[in-house]
Amino acid sequence: GLRAGFYRGLQEVRMLKEQVHFDVIASSYDEQLPKHIREFLLVKKTRITLKTLNKYGIKKGARGIDLGCGTGWYLKNISEYGYNMSGVDNSARLIDEAKQVNRGNDAKLEVADILKLEYPEDSFDFVYCINSLHHLRDNMELNKALSEIHRVLKKGGLLIVHELNTFFLFKLYLNYIFPLTNRIDKFGGENWVMPKQLAKQKLFEVKEIYYYTFFPHIIPKFLFGLFSRINNYMERVSLRKFGVHYMAALKK
Repeated sequence: GLRAGFYRGLQEVRMLKEQVHFDVIASSYDEQLPKHIREFLLVKKTRITLKTLNKYGIKKGARGIDLGCGTGWYLKNISEYGYNMSGVDNSARLIDEAKQVNRGNDAKLEVADILKLEYPEDSFDFVYCINSLHHLRDNMELNKALSEIHRVLKKGGLLIVHELNTFFLFKLYLNYIFPLTNRIDKFGGENWVMPKQLAKQKLFEVKEIYYYTFFPHIIPKFLFGLFSRINNYMERVSLRKFGVHYMAALKK
């Protein structure tokens, strides 16, 4: 009806605006975080993802897809461990960057919309989304994305979500301080996806939610060694639930 058409029109305008934004910053996308923080998170999230795949029986050679792959560094790392990877993003220029990063491997990269994936049912053994779901406009779009992921996953397949644990003061920091030095997330906040939202959804079985990292992105390099040691301790104690990142493992 008219209302549905109006909503689709608004959705298309929003998506175009989002694509243009990421096209503009594509060449400087990796520099939005300090190099020492970016490399720490790349290693950290790759290790957690690989450990989780192994834990739930997703073996090397399995077919996976990175939704919202950005410049493709996570995709590159996972591919190098023997997984048959695809990656999509709605920014053509980010996909161009990702193709350069992934030269020499067999990863398949293309421009695509997470809300309407051009893959048949039961295409993938696993899917992961690293800080991409919070760019969806609202919970309606989040539910639609989860439905699409469920469709393209094989029975028993695994969805791994890495997101920010936006509780209390950390949410204020992400909404109003972090965007002053970072052009990825918008001032005023994104549609942050909280662990309890994923725990309440009905499409997937929640296997685990793992919290990690305890320092903001502005820690200077000369203090990083100290904060890394503190972080390692915090991840081993009961205060882990206050980690600023989390990973959710969901099974179809």
